[in-house]
Amino acid sequence: MVSEFETVWTTIPLKGVSLGDRLEVSLGNEIAHLRSDFRLLAARDGLDLFLSKVQTEDVGRADSFLVLRVLQSPLQAVDIPRTAEFLLDALMAFQIIKPIETYGLLFHGTVLPQLELERAFFR
Repeated sequence: MVSEFETVWTTIPLKGVSLGDRLEVSLGNEIAHLRSDFRLLAARDGLDLFLSKVQTEDVGRADSFLVLRVLQSPLQAVDIPRTAEFLLDALMAFQIIKPIETYGLLFHGTVLPQLELERAFFR
């Protein structure tokens, strides 16, 4: 069953972290490590005013992304600063175990249920 709610994705592009042949590794409640794909790389689209050309190219080279996916109900918006802090805390936990290089960028966006259906259908 598809959720009728939007999902807010907060993402951090990672450098040199391979998932092998896997597309996604679940890391617990709402957090996952995903291989780069069109949804994640779309985070840089439309940000020309905020990203330099080098940053835009860097995100395009990201091997994978650390992602926090939170359902947003129509009655209560997701607290973006809180989700960003939560994801950065998760990244720091990984940094303690093994240093992970990032591009120093964090993105957030909304995935609509009907768009997910369309994208899933045309894969």
